[in-house]
Amino acid sequence: MTIPPLRRREGDIILLSKFFFEKNLGEKYINYTEIFYKIMKEVEDYQWYGNIRELQNFVERICVLLKYHGDSYNFNQLVSDFLIKKEDCDSCDTEGENVSKTQSISDININLNDWEVNRIISALKKNDLSVQKTAEELGVSRTTLWRKMKKYNINL
Repeated sequence: MTIPPLRRREGDIILLSKFFFEKNLGEKYINYTEIFYKIMKEVEDYQWYGNIRELQNFVERICVLLKYHGDSYNFNQLVSDFLIKKEDCDSCDTEGENVSKTQSISDININLNDWEVNRIISALKKNDLSVQKTAEELGVSRTTLWRKMKKYNINL
């Protein structure tokens, strides 16, 4: 049995989000229904690449923010930080989506590697090249730090 991805089942998005919303807030959901539907209206064009789990996490985040901040929180910022609008991928087909995701992941890996190298080097400098202190600051073991230094060709 093949189940299409959530981004191809637009009618299910509101039903599922309503279920997660009511489940997370319990009886208090009634107090925040208007703002919740306003937020969900803004995200109706999102592609939901993470499928139901991504939708569930998004709704849970909204519920937590509503519970602790009420409607005073800047939900516009949350929406803009979290979502990629459908217009950005209207021309994507299934194969195109896979290729662009692969390219994005390799770009991310390069950026993460650069970030990790810079982080290690700056921590080493800050700790006067002490591997022990640097490992503690980075929250890794000395062995892991040595392995990463070897991987990135960082020499003392």
